[in-house]
Amino acid sequence: MSTLLQSRDRNNFLNLSLTEIKITAHSHWALGSILKILAAGLATENPPQLRSLGIAISLLLAIYALIQGRDPQTRNRTASDWWVYVGLVEIVATTVYARLIWQQLSILDPFRVIIVCIVALFIYQIPWRSLGWELTPWHRFAASIPALTTLVTIEDISYLSLLVVAAFYGRIALRQKEIRWTYISLVFIDLAIARFFMGKFLDRYPLVCVDYWFIFTIYCSIRSNPISTATTQ
Repeated sequence: MSTLLQSRDRNNFLNLSLTEIKITAHSHWALGSILKILAAGLATENPPQLRSLGIAISLLLAIYALIQGRDPQTRNRTASDWWVYVGLVEIVATTVYARLIWQQLSILDPFRVIIVCIVALFIYQIPWRSLGWELTPWHRFAASIPALTTLVTIEDISYLSLLVVAAFYGRIALRQKEIRWTYISLVFIDLAIARFFMGKFLDRYPLVCVDYWFIFTIYCSIRSNPISTATTQ
């Protein structure tokens, strides 16, 4: 309601000022988010009956935060970015919550990193600025969530997932024309290779993994020097 009134340049509604409406709306959102966190802790022990309703409410809370982060006139960029971060975190939390209460979703576990990379790449491609949002929070979220997901699931992650994450950061490097993103790609490629050799050939070829990390170090040093020189010039 407050966002709608603000977009229409109206300062009051039913004898309530825009500020009062905002405070009331934000208070309801904060209360709903707190209750959602408490309910999520209980739901993991005793799955609720109205699971679909709980997921829908959680998504509505996230959407509310994202809408608050939309500021075409950039009145307060810091506050707008904060709302976007909160909304995206709520979406991630809702996804985790859905996985905990719906055991049927376990069929997607082997592909969760790949799914995250696809979603992150989709987020990265959307022209958020033309839609009224700042690019920075969306791009930072999209760039960080694949790596974070990989670290959380590192114990049982597949070689294919590691290579997909490497390809994702290679795509980011190509889009931003920033070679340093390829360092992250190489980390995940080396991790996949290291896990392969440690699982099958560590006893026979103990120096193979060291060789790959040595090659990675050389690559980083070679690539960083031209960038540093160009920056200096």
